[in-house]
Amino acid sequence: MLKIRLHGESEEVDKFIEWLESQNEEVKILNESEFYKDRGKSVYVRKYLDIDMKD
Repeated sequence: MLKIRLHGESEEVDKFIEWLESQNEEVKILNESEFYKDRGKSVYVRKYLDIDMKD
């Protein structure tokens, strides 16, 4: 299992997750967190994924 932190604008993060799922049948997302906003006036968010790489 891999733990991945994504960091960017919410639309970009969601778009990347969709791309990851559609491009690679060997990757299975086990858990996807909610968005965590950066401090202050930042437009960026963090999202955490637990993924499994099929053999």
